[in-house]
Amino acid sequence: MALSVDSALAAKALMPRWMMPLRFLLTFTAVGGLLASVPAAQEEERAAEAEAAMRRLLVDEPALKAHLEARERSLADAKADASALRAELETAAMKVEVSAAAAAAARTAEGEARRQLAAAAGTGGSVEGSGAGSVEEAAAVSGGGGNNN
Repeated sequence: MALSVDSALAAKALMPRWMMPLRFLLTFTAVGGLLASVPAAQEEERAAEAEAAMRRLLVDEPALKAHLEARERSLADAKADASALRAELETAAMKVEVSAAAAAAARTAEGEARRQLAAAAGTGGSVEGSGAGSVEEAAAVSGGGGNNN
């Protein structure tokens, strides 16, 4: 605004000629200084906000620390539970494998015993050396009923 007043006075020749270029320089320097201070003011505002946030964090630190420790304990408990369950699962898998192997061995032995009994019954021989221990197998050899597969 002052620059426009000075320009009007210079147009009416009420101001010396050499003063107007100095006035422009002064005005542009002032405007440049004001514009340069805007980022600094914004930076100060950001610094103040960061400091306030830090103060809030320092006030909340004990509660946050307790919450973090509780989560870490919970995570450790969950890991321990998962490890126990994994071990239990491996034990159960081993039991199933042993059970399946035992069942397969029993089926094989039963099939072998039936073949030996059938061979003994077909030739009229004795069953004593066959190693058959099942009541059904003994009854089948003696002809006393039962399943004859």
